[in-house]
Amino acid sequence: MTKTKKLSVKGWLTHIESTELPMMSGVLQELNALTSSPETQVHQLTEVILKDAVLTSQVLKVANSVFYNPAKSPINTVSRAVVVIGFTGIYSILISSLVTDQLIRENPKPALIDSLYRAFHGAVQAKNLAQRLSDSEREEIYVATLLYNIGELALLSCDRDEVDKLCRALESTDDSREKTISAVIGIKPKQLSRMLAKQWELSELLQTSLSDSKNPDPNVRAVMIGNRIGQQMELGWDSAEMAKNISLVARHIDIDKEDALEQIQVWSEDAKKVVQSFGITPSEQAESAIAGTGSAADITKPQQQSLLQLDILRDLAAMVFEDASINSIFQVLIEGIHRGIDMNQAGIAILDPKNTRLHAKYMIGEDTEKWRESFDFPVHTSATNPLAHCLLKNKVITVNTSTQQTIELQPSPGFNRVFSDRPVIMGPLFAGKKPFGVIFATRPADIEDRDLQSFEHFVNQANLCLAFLSQRTR
Repeated sequence: MTKTKKLSVKGWLTHIESTELPMMSGVLQELNALTSSPETQVHQLTEVILKDAVLTSQVLKVANSVFYNPAKSPINTVSRAVVVIGFTGIYSILISSLVTDQLIRENPKPALIDSLYRAFHGAVQAKNLAQRLSDSEREEIYVATLLYNIGELALLSCDRDEVDKLCRALESTDDSREKTISAVIGIKPKQLSRMLAKQWELSELLQTSLSDSKNPDPNVRAVMIGNRIGQQMELGWDSAEMAKNISLVARHIDIDKEDALEQIQVWSEDAKKVVQSFGITPSEQAESAIAGTGSAADITKPQQQSLLQLDILRDLAAMVFEDASINSIFQVLIEGIHRGIDMNQAGIAILDPKNTRLHAKYMIGEDTEKWRESFDFPVHTSATNPLAHCLLKNKVITVNTSTQQTIELQPSPGFNRVFSDRPVIMGPLFAGKKPFGVIFATRPADIEDRDLQSFEHFVNQANLCLAFLSQRTR
């Protein structure tokens, strides 16, 4: 426990950035840059998520929640989640996951859990107040409201004596949290929120909402109203504060007060589902801050991978009938191989218009971006690269593995430059009877017969998808 002199607001800013939440700023800025760029592609956002297994699991769990997936159509891959929910929807899930993961560590303080609970409630309320806006604007409002009290959240995550004292004071006083924080810590939490939002280069909407200006912008009003509701929910529906919030909602979306109350209550139920999907249990309901997970621990890793493979194969089949683009289908395909068969790198190489060379177009895994320049292989009967052999023989093959499908063909220098001496597995892709390309994957560990069988399932599904799409475009 740290015992030091009282910090100024700048001192708290420095302490939070350097000691308590050193990674928050960089990750937030990376996500902001990625999702705000019109040139960002599905695979780039997918790559960021797939780097972290916990984050991948969290995104898929939330993507399948009623709030984000009301049709309850199963989403089993990050690639499909990005397509179904959209960039901005995934961004808000990522921000929510990041904030939750960074703030809630071992033995989180009940006051922090409750503050985070209020933040999620406010964010859901604000997003629903903006139903007439575009999806991207609604998600921006959600994120801005979630982070509106980032100063308070960051303070409560700190491991310092004065923060423990603050938590005890919050539990025992009827004063407002802002007044209590000012009295115990000596700073205004909103001022810290402003400084963190500026330092971390958070959205202009959030910074404007925190500025205390009389801004008439409806998006700013949605943030402010949503935050008020989230912060004052525990006072009860009959409280004077909630009565004012009901009036604000009624005026904002042009309905009467009775309907406004009903809407807020419905959205409150939505918020509870969102909070549960992030594993947050407020202290009043349970001692543990994080909801436990159940039966997955009883399933072996191979069983888990088999179930995951089955789910992703179902996703691929569903996407064909949903008229998904070939880009989306291929992205799900290589993600399925990457996660479902535990391959470090996977990709799809496409034949050029003359059907003479293979070029990598879809990739996933670390250091695969360089394949766009270096992955260029000839396809003809005398070619000495396994990729050409795979396509010309129309069969799944492996190189440098213990499987029965491994070939003795001497790989070309170019093949060795790309894959070194690692085990590689590859399968042919055909659009009906027309050669299309090769799907391939690699990892340092040996590729076994079990992996080969799983890979063949993905290749077969890919060729079924291509055959169906080729018929559809005729």
